[in-house]
Amino acid sequence: MIPHNFFRNNHGSILDLVFSNCNRITVNLATEYLVIPDPYHPPLHVVLPLQSDKSVVNTHTYKDFKAANYTTIAQFINSFNWELTFSQYTIEDAASVFNEALLCAIDLFVPTKIFKLPKFPAWTSPSLKNLIMEKKRAHALYKCSRSPCDYSAFSELRAKCKRQSKIDYQSYIKNTENSFSRNPSLFWKSIKNLNQKSTIPTTLFWNNDKVDTPLGSANLFSKYFYSMYNNSISPPVNISNINTIPYELPSNCHFSLDDVQLALNSLKSTKSNGPDGISARLLFNCQDPIYYMYEIISDIPKKRRFYDLK
Repeated sequence: MIPHNFFRNNHGSILDLVFSNCNRITVNLATEYLVIPDPYHPPLHVVLPLQSDKSVVNTHTYKDFKAANYTTIAQFINSFNWELTFSQYTIEDAASVFNEALLCAIDLFVPTKIFKLPKFPAWTSPSLKNLIMEKKRAHALYKCSRSPCDYSAFSELRAKCKRQSKIDYQSYIKNTENSFSRNPSLFWKSIKNLNQKSTIPTTLFWNNDKVDTPLGSANLFSKYFYSMYNNSISPPVNISNINTIPYELPSNCHFSLDDVQLALNSLKSTKSNGPDGISARLLFNCQDPIYYMYEIISDIPKKRRFYDLK
């Protein structure tokens, strides 16, 4: 550990100690400060160069179902002769074929977009963004010239940014609170934006293992907890002495075409995707061809029995 701060205060002493074993640290007197400088503690500008973690990815692609052309998707689904196609399959295989057709329609007619983490908070207005960019340019100019005029211009822009940021934030909070009664989904979207940062780090270490993918993280957690509990064997439990009420779970689930229609209609306000990547938006907006497909698939066992009797 070596010292890096050699700037004395107004009384000729050094009370702010900066120690590190890194020789790349630079300590200078700060040109900007948050509070009035203390005579015993001059404001310092400490720079510690760090290598960025290249494994952190702030962008990803996603299917924008909000911008999808559902009329074209419905026409694409209806362009097939499903009765002839499904006649060659069992009911399970026919359902798989139709699911593949939906996924194919998603690839063809649902636009793929790139998500990037925003550079500014959600409450930042366009005018505040312009002020921030002007302030950055003014600060860069002042650092090069060290002119009092340039510092005055930079200081004025900094004050405007602070004032505008308070106005924008208060307006954003007020609009969010007022929208709770009119549009609750907008309120919860704002809450979700506040918690969008994942609590699980991008790179995980345990013993000699290092992973940087979601699947690797899940496997590493599984390996860790397995090692914690694999030695503990629970004693056998005698269930013959436990009074239980016999109950048989149904092995079949029966639902009618009307149930399917009601389920599709209930997806009007649902926007999430299922585990298969098919959005509720698509199921709701294309419910007519989907209902028709289910009607054909549900008739497959009846037609099979009819042909067997013949």
